[in-house]
Amino acid sequence: MKIIGKHHIRANFYHIVSLTFVTTTAFWFFGAIDDRTTYTITSLLFVIDYLAEMFDPHPENSGIWYKRFFHRAFENGE
Repeated sequence: MKIIGKHHIRANFYHIVSLTFVTTTAFWFFGAIDDRTTYTITSLLFVIDYLAEMFDPHPENSGIWYKRFFHRAFENGE
């Protein structure tokens, strides 16, 4: 099984973000962390996830915006 690759890095990143969110929610539910800390962590995860999705779209369907501004990263056909 190949863990490091174009698709696996993306999947591992999103799994880590999801696991962090679920863990934070569980800690909040059991009273281990307060509302403000939970909100801060969740907000940061949202922004990180949004930026990751914007700058690292699916490689087979990257979209016009991504191709227009980041086309040099793919000039050699990768």
